[in-house]
Amino acid sequence: MSVRGNPWRIRGFVARRPRHCALTADGLPVDVTSQPDGGDWIEGRLKNLSREGFQLALPEPFPLGEEITFRLFDPESKYECMVRGTVRWSTEVAPGRHTIGCQSAEAIDWTILGELFLRRMLDDHGTGE
Repeated sequence: MSVRGNPWRIRGFVARRPRHCALTADGLPVDVTSQPDGGDWIEGRLKNLSREGFQLALPEPFPLGEEITFRLFDPESKYECMVRGTVRWSTEVAPGRHTIGCQSAEAIDWTILGELFLRRMLDDHGTGE
């Protein structure tokens, strides 16, 4: 959902480059929670990721300012990572389908990005939408 032909601008927020897109068109499966103890996870999809933020597709929104954690697990290699962030924008793309943009709580470690590229989970050739 781009604004004025710029795929990196969404409702006034600008995705910071480099934004690494999920290798699959529908995103990578993740579990998401807003509870610090990790309870009540919902299923979502990681659409893109940078060191400073990420975009998720979810069946329900989280409020702006909400602190969340997503967990990505690759069953093939058993690789798992967890990333925390704060919801900065949210939009309903269809009934029961929401996209949220989050600012990472801290810069995502280069090791995590490297692992996701090595496991062919991220790609640099997407639009960031």
